[in-house]
Amino acid sequence: ALLASYTLGKGFEVGGRFRYSTGMPRTPVTGSYLGLDGYSEPVFGAHNSTRIPAFYQLDIRGEKAFVMRRMKLSVFIDVQNVTNRKNPEEVIYSQDYSQKSYIIGLPTLAVAGARLEF
Repeated sequence: ALLASYTLGKGFEVGGRFRYSTGMPRTPVTGSYLGLDGYSEPVFGAHNSTRIPAFYQLDIRGEKAFVMRRMKLSVFIDVQNVTNRKNPEEVIYSQDYSQKSYIIGLPTLAVAGARLEF
């Protein structure tokens, strides 16, 4: 992960984070068979011989601080996954294991908030 922030002055601060990760290892399903209970059961390939696709995400943040007597009020906005990348987080299979897809992470998400310090 790369992190950076910069103080602009007059209570303003901006920052960002870039994360990259190679995909986590997984054991692939190479086929299936019908179990005695009538449900499909997976046939596994070599242990941890495949990976979930790589993950990357860019987040940005802006903050403004107001100092009043003995208090400090900070308001901020965070924007996560600015590039709106559909990051794969886990492998899922169809009920009969014939099709593979991925659970994906959150889309672009903006969060605003405030913090009051005494």
